[in-house]
Amino acid sequence: MKSNDDKIKREIGLRIQTLRKQSGMTAADLQSATGIGLSTLQNYEAGLRHPPIKVIQKIAKVLKAPAAYIACLSDEQFQPEKCESPSLSGLVTIDNDLTSPAGTKASLAIDRGILKSRDINPSSLSVIYSQDELMAPTIQPGSQVVIDKSVNAITHTGIYALEDEHGSTILRHCRVVPGDNTVMLSTQRKAKENTDFIPLEDISRYRVIGRVVSVVNWL
Repeated sequence: MKSNDDKIKREIGLRIQTLRKQSGMTAADLQSATGIGLSTLQNYEAGLRHPPIKVIQKIAKVLKAPAAYIACLSDEQFQPEKCESPSLSGLVTIDNDLTSPAGTKASLAIDRGILKSRDINPSSLSVIYSQDELMAPTIQPGSQVVIDKSVNAITHTGIYALEDEHGSTILRHCRVVPGDNTVMLSTQRKAKENTDFIPLEDISRYRVIGRVVSVVNWL
């Protein structure tokens, strides 16, 4: 056991010395950076003393090496590279709208940069769930539909979330018909049966919840 301990001490000392030299540091430089006595450092490098874990961590930080490598718990000399991933601070979480039957908060998050590029205010977004297949294949039943609640009038062609006179939430293609003073509401499936031309003065029977800006279709 003692022979094995001596072997580990020598290996730790060799790793500290090698890393120090690779960093272009003298023993005095390492002493200054860590606050560890010069003679103590020399004893570590010579394999005469086993440095405590806190000391190993301090040396590892200065030499920019994994503490586990110096302690002979790993043979990986270099710190693993961090994979690039979206910053959590760059994501905005979108809540369910009250019209959702789920009754819980949505776990949907969108990158703020994407919203900014489309001039969409994150605070105006909500999620509702598609209830039928009338807007398929664009919007499947059960899809999470992201709506911009700041849009509360039909002014441009697009898909809108509407509340009808019965209080139900529906999704419809909407288009203002130029020169006709009407708004066309239609679906993708069974479009012939579900296309209505509503005079502008009567469109108020529908409450515009918001305009659809994105759809998450789950397989």
